Amino acid sequence: MVEAVAQVSPGRRVSRLGLLAILGAGVLAPSPAAAEPLTRWPTWPTEVERIATAFIRDMAGKPIANERERLAAVHELDRLATGAILGPLLTALDDLSPQVRREALRMCFEREVVACIPSAANLWSDGGEPTVRVAALKVLALDPDPSRAAIIIEALRDPSEIIRAQAADFLGSAPMPPDVRKRARTALLSKLADVSVVVRRRAVLSLGLLGPGEGTLSIARLLEDPEPSVQASAAEALGHWRDPTAVPALRRALGLPHEPPVAQAIVEALAVLPDDSVEDDLLVLLDDPLPGLDETRVAMAIGRRPEPSDAIVSGLIARLDEPARREAALLALLLLGEDARAGLEAARARGLAPAIDTEVQRLLGALEPSVVSTSTETWPSPEDRSAWRARLDHGDDYGRRQAAWTLATLDPDWRVPAALAALAAPGPLVGRWPWALVLAASPSSWSSEHDTTARARLEGWAREASASPSERCLALAALGAAAPEHGRRSEPPWADLAEDPEPRVRACVALALGRQGEPSRLAGLLVDDRARVRASAALGLSQVDPKRIHRATRARLQLLASTDPESAVRAAATHALAVSAEPIDARSTAPGWFLRRIEPYPWRDPPLWIEVEVEASATAPRSRRLWVPAEGSGPWRWALVPGLHQARTADTRASEIALQDPMADL
Repeated sequence: MVEAVAQVSPGRRVSRLGLLAILGAGVLAPSPAAAEPLTRWPTWPTEVERIATAFIRDMAGKPIANERERLAAVHELDRLATGAILGPLLTALDDLSPQVRREALRMCFEREVVACIPSAANLWSDGGEPTVRVAALKVLALDPDPSRAAIIIEALRDPSEIIRAQAADFLGSAPMPPDVRKRARTALLSKLADVSVVVRRRAVLSLGLLGPGEGTLSIARLLEDPEPSVQASAAEALGHWRDPTAVPALRRALGLPHEPPVAQAIVEALAVLPDDSVEDDLLVLLDDPLPGLDETRVAMAIGRRPEPSDAIVSGLIARLDEPARREAALLALLLLGEDARAGLEAARARGLAPAIDTEVQRLLGALEPSVVSTSTETWPSPEDRSAWRARLDHGDDYGRRQAAWTLATLDPDWRVPAALAALAAPGPLVGRWPWALVLAASPSSWSSEHDTTARARLEGWAREASASPSERCLALAALGAAAPEHGRRSEPPWADLAEDPEPRVRACVALALGRQGEPSRLAGLLVDDRARVRASAALGLSQVDPKRIHRATRARLQLLASTDPESAVRAAATHALAVSAEPIDARSTAPGWFLRRIEPYPWRDPPLWIEVEVEASATAPRSRRLWVPAEGSGPWRWALVPGLHQARTADTRASEIALQDPMADL
């Protein structure tokens, strides 16, 4: 049992809740190694063996290295890819030091190493140091097996407050079959009356993540909990469940004095419930916000309403005539998006005051998709340099992207020299990125043998860690489309970015190396811990001469095609195997350019992938679907993939939504 107070320093004490927070931070916070660059494969075959010597024991079973050296060895292993360190990692789980075991368990959880689960189960059942047991519990949460989930459910009755809290937290996200999930829901409902504030809070949050079911009234009772954080968590859970029977409880809670974060959570929960009667409450709150809130926060809550009625849209339009409410009403209408379009158009048709009509017209313009025709009739003549420069240097992002792609497709003689001249000047890539796209979208390789400045600029931008991943990826795509430098026989100098800490950059390096026909780094990227990197490595290998691909790499591709947990990776590996069976002279490295518009709502995660359809070929008689990693920000996401010039963006969203799981690629 955690003591009520714990001595921290002379003359200073910390509450039990504070102690719990400190213990939790010690268990779950990333180690110093977590701030290091992401994993890489060993530079030398003996690198792992050298590190693993720290775990050697003498004849009596006593470690030769001291605890500090063994802990440093674990942190050093954390810099290497999982496949290379599995043996030493499992050895570290049996270390005599609780700190070493805890760090090894942290690595097992962060890397989702299923092989660690038996050792984690032993560490849990040994009843040792509490923080090690919590870390072991976290690893057990990776396994959907009912016996493992039963251990987590049983942990809810543990005497230790921190273990009960962590068990409640894990049950909200641990994979479980339906029957075990039902047991977990029942166990979490029983913890809503726990004496610990943290346990109650984490239990109700996990219930919200588990989704609708029995227990709405039990959660609603926590709206009157003496702890504000529990009240806010209960409101958040009710918002996840979207059970209309919670409306009376939320209304009653609005009448009670609450801290601003709690009031905000209650309003947000009320806004998403499928009950039209709450819309009157929301409009009243917009006119007279609760203490601690303002019109903007209420407007953002209204904007989250999934199916707003005509009444609330009309109410918001009516408030455009009130100067004090105009900004908030405009924000709510903008966030409602397409759901507000019909009401706005009807209001304009009825007639509005000139000032209000202008605002409504702007709203409708903001809701209108930015669609630019790509037909050749709308573009300047291929030889009209000044007109093309105007298209590339000015206008909205969508229009500039399409202009760059079209110019690369037309491929006039002046295209590459003009792009090189635009990129050669000092400064950041911002503002000049369409010219980099002109090079990246080249149907064939471009050359800069007589002007290497632009190539050096592109490599500098690709290495600029402070730049956005999208800009770095665009620079890498342009470098990948470049013809090899004269006399170069080895991999390009930017190939070392395959070990960059940013996974989006590693993925872009894989595609660029594939277009260059360089397979040496791609084999290592096939076992990267990020799905987008593995998929990009497979797509890159599809562009490499099969004679240059080692049989072990081909075997890895076959393994990915059949067993990888991510469908996008399986599809990319299958595509690479199919393409490698085609004659080399029948292939083209010309890239495919794919755009996907998204609604930039703050509560909707942007897509991580763009689904494309590849036409049938001699080796693949049926068309097939691929999911290529998406780049960019704002309302548009893009992908530029070599070899997919004949593919097109798929006209479906079902698979794209299914692939937006943040655990798969963040």
